[in-house]
Parts: sequence; structure tokens; C-alpha cells
Amino acid sequence: LIIIPLLFKYGAISVGIFWCYKKDFMAINGFNENMLMAEDADFAKRLKEWGKRNNKKFGTIKNGMITSCRRFDTYGDWDLLKNPKVILAYIKGNDQKYADKTYYDNQER
Repeated sequence: LIIIPLLFKYGAISVGIFWCYKKDFMAINGFNENMLMAEDADFAKRLKEWGKRNNKKFGTIKNGMITSCRRFDTYGDWDLLKNPKVILAYIKGNDQKYADKTYYDNQER
């Protein structure tokens, strides 16, 4: 559910793990440290755009990575439908309240 609005904002990109040259990382000013959520999607979009403008390749490794799903394990997938403000928080990327709830308040594993 959270992916759909992020697709509209960032397009079809891969997130989570990145490999790039330091010079390209620096050229796009790295990660936006003002973002608390979806900063990897923002980074990927800017890196991909930088690559297009500079004739560089942007690709996706087909093997996936395993990420933490503790928020969904705790609240269930339908929590997003009950709390649409969380979706808006992901789109904005800088909502402290929802970032804390999503990533920091639920550290039990």
C-alpha cells in the first residue's frame, strides 16, 4: 500500500542498497539528511536522474534484500488504510511524529 504513492512521487526505482562512485554521490549531495522517511527513494531518484544527464548506467541487481517489517508485523498491513496520514508522512519524508512511530518506537524484535 505504501508503495503506490511513492511510485507516483519517485517513479519505478530500486531502494535500500546502493553502489555508486563517490564523485557521483557528492555530485547529488548524498542523502537528504532532512528527510526522516523515504530518503532512500529520494536518493535513488536523484542518482538515476544524475546518471541520465551524464550518460551513466543505473541498474538493479535482481537478487533482493531482506528488510525489517516490524511495523507491519506489529500493526498489520491494514494499518495504513486506517491511518492515511502515515502515507502522507512517507510522501513528505520529514514528519517526525510518524517517523518515530514507524521506525523508532517499536524496537522489539
